[in-house]
Amino acid sequence: MDVARSLGWQAVEHYDLANLRTVLAELSPHAAILASLVPETFSYTLSELRALGIPTIATRLGAFTERIADGEDGLLIEPTSEALVQCIAALQRQPERLGHIAATLAALPRPRGVQAMIADYHALLQLAPRPLARFPLRDQPVTALTDAYAQLDSAYRSLEAAYHETHAAYESTREAYEGRERDLAAVVQERDRLRAEIEAMRVRRWAANMVSTLRSRARRGEPQS
Repeated sequence: MDVARSLGWQAVEHYDLANLRTVLAELSPHAAILASLVPETFSYTLSELRALGIPTIATRLGAFTERIADGEDGLLIEPTSEALVQCIAALQRQPERLGHIAATLAALPRPRGVQAMIADYHALLQLAPRPLARFPLRDQPVTALTDAYAQLDSAYRSLEAAYHETHAAYESTREAYEGRERDLAAVVQERDRLRAEIEAMRVRRWAANMVSTLRSRARRGEPQS
């Protein structure tokens, strides 16, 4: 995040998926860049951007070339930094191109949800109700065949718990670090304010001394320098 700030970027390190629309609305981007250097097989990120009506600039690779009509509902570029810079420069000269793409995306039909997809599968497969288990389960102790699986499952659960603890510790440390950064920024701001006040006091004191000196010389009839 420090690198992003130094370059003038706004980095969002963590967010809830349910808040994605709100996060992007606050950023209010002109466009999104999908700068993949390897072919994408589908790209859910592209689907999310299209559903939110955000024009996309993507590399001419994989599924991007199949899903994006160049210049109509997105832009395709060669996977090089030079091509990206040229594309951004062209859009600065012709911003109406992004407006056209945004209007095209806004006119697209509303994307179908997961429930509609499941209904399509059910219509094709004609699945009949089935019991949860096809065979009766027996309550028996762990055997040599299942012992290895049980140990792996226990190890996985231990690792999962350790991960959650580590993640919680990281979040706590990150919040403390960001809090100290804010405190330091406040201290620096207060220091600069006090310096400015001290300098102003010095100037006023010097001016008062100068006026007093000039008045004394005037009373004594001394020439003013």
